Amino acid sequence: PTSVGMTVPLSSIQRAVFGQESSYGTADTSKPNYAGAVGPMQMTQKPFEDLKKEGLIPADYDINNPQHNKIAGDKLLEKYFKQYGGNVDKTLAAYYGGPGAVNADGSINVDWGDKKNPNAPTVGQYIAQTKQRAGLISAPATMAPTATTRPSFSEAQLRTETLKKEAETSAEASRKEQETFNENTSPNAIANSAET
Repeated sequence: PTSVGMTVPLSSIQRAVFGQESSYGTADTSKPNYAGAVGPMQMTQKPFEDLKKEGLIPADYDINNPQHNKIAGDKLLEKYFKQYGGNVDKTLAAYYGGPGAVNADGSINVDWGDKKNPNAPTVGQYIAQTKQRAGLISAPATMAPTATTRPSFSEAQLRTETLKKEAETSAEASRKEQETFNENTSPNAIANSAET
C-alpha cells in the first residue's frame, strides 16, 4: 500500500521512473551529467556498485551499458520498494534523493533540492512528477480558482502537502541532512530530466 492506501505494482513505478529519467529510453543519456548520473535510469556509480556488492546485479555489469543500467535502476527501485513496504512516495524519494531523503520517523524531506542545479526538481516535485507519469495523480489544475471553481486536489497531493509541512517543522534536523545531500550530490539527480 502507498501512503494514500492504494496498491501499486512495482512495475508501474519502474516504468514511471524510466520515463521520468530518460523519456522511456529516448533521451540521450550516454554521457554523465554534472552529478555523474548516466544511462536510461540516470544511475550514479556508488549505488550501482552497491547493488553489485549486495548481489542484486551481476559483478560484471557496466553502468554505461543501457540494458545493465536499466536493470540496475529497476533493482534499486525494487530494493527501496521492499524496504519501505511498497510506499510509493518513500520509494521515489530514496531513489531520487538517496536513502537520506526518508527520515527514520518515516517523513520525507520533500523540500530537498540540488543547489548545483536549481532547475532540477526537489524531492517532492520529483515524487509528484513521477507519480503523475504512473497515473497515480492527475495533473495540477491550470485554471485559476474563481468563486465557482476550485482546484481539485487528489488524496496524494494532499498527502504531499502534509509531508511538506511536516518537513518544514523539522527543518533543523533536515538542515544537516541537506548539507550532506549537497556535498555528496543526489545519487540519481537528473540534469536532463524530461520534466525539469
